[in-house]
Amino acid sequence: MREGEHDLITAFAALHHSAAMLDSLLFGDLANLVQWRQLDSAHNKRNLAEYEGYLEVEASYAQGLIALVENLLNDAENLVKPR
Repeated sequence: MREGEHDLITAFAALHHSAAMLDSLLFGDLANLVQWRQLDSAHNKRNLAEYEGYLEVEASYAQGLIALVENLLNDAENLVKPR
């Protein structure tokens, strides 16, 4: 495994689990469907890395996923805030 690949695999695994927890939020509209497809793509890349040893990820792809997850976390935090 090349340097840094383990961290990316771990990040993709975390994204997959986050997506599963927030599944009900993701199917409300087209924008959410696009977000879901991005997370699904990350999960598929993670599977390729873990099960087939293949990982090719552009820095811009990883940065986009980070921004997506930050937005999802903010949305989740807003859901659980007392009103």
